[in-house]
Amino acid sequence: MRIRLIAGLGLGALGIVTAACSSSSSGNSNPYPDSKTFCAAVAKAECQEATNCGVDETQCETYRASQCNSGIIIVKLTPSDTLSRQYTSDKAKACIDALNGKFGGGNDKITYDDLFKSGGLVDTCEAVFQGNVGNGSGCTTNYDCTQSGEVCASVPGQQAACATPTMKAQGSACADPGDTCAAGNYCSNASGSSKCVAAGTTGGPCQANDECVSTDHCVNKACAPLETSGGPCSTNDDCDPTAPFCDPDVDKCAVGLGFLNGSFDCNGFLLGQNLPDGGPTVSDSGGGGNDGGTMEAATGDAPSGG
Repeated sequence: MRIRLIAGLGLGALGIVTAACSSSSSGNSNPYPDSKTFCAAVAKAECQEATNCGVDETQCETYRASQCNSGIIIVKLTPSDTLSRQYTSDKAKACIDALNGKFGGGNDKITYDDLFKSGGLVDTCEAVFQGNVGNGSGCTTNYDCTQSGEVCASVPGQQAACATPTMKAQGSACADPGDTCAAGNYCSNASGSSKCVAAGTTGGPCQANDECVSTDHCVNKACAPLETSGGPCSTNDDCDPTAPFCDPDVDKCAVGLGFLNGSFDCNGFLLGQNLPDGGPTVSDSGGGGNDGGTMEAATGDAPSGG
């Protein structure tokens, strides 16, 4: 069973409590006392890319603030109608500082590692909204869980719940949330009871990505090689390590976000105006390639096979 990182903040859709919650007792007033002021700062930080993109900064800030207030910071929201998370103002500055560090200074590229590595932008900004789901209770993302180190995980036939990860060998029962099958295996209940079985290889039957080996994903109910740069995707799990980010502005695998004038991310991420497939070629002074404005085009890196 793969434990997936599901990213996205749900201020509205997750019913987040937006009242300020801070342990700071300094004499200075908190610059981000509530989620509205926090989202305005998020938008200002992200829209430093407006200069690289040649787009209107005010229009960008209006759009990105609306995205944040509706529950989307950096990446797409995974919605839920049943969970709530508490805005924690004393963690807001770390997120804003991190965003300024990556989106500012004329930087025109933000890699998958910048976004998703431990302590990266997603971790830092998700921490602003404290999860309140206890062990064994239903969840949507890892960030819903109150206890550090717990994951939002499920087994066949059960709702996802916050649990402590427990590694299970092939053939072992995996009947409890948190039970995680060893690499190359997944949790199946095909025999009537949940146990870890070998994951499928290319061409084998599947119903979900978890049922395929780590180098494959599930396409039309069959395991197939992960997508390389520019390949279609719906989650990061669909993408090869050479282009591990499923860019939500174009639903294609990329190295990360790229901000050069006319790129998909300039129009999609900053303005919410996605371009059709086959958009403009974007390249740096080194020559670059045509990847519809995703990270490979912005950096000039040639996609490699996987």
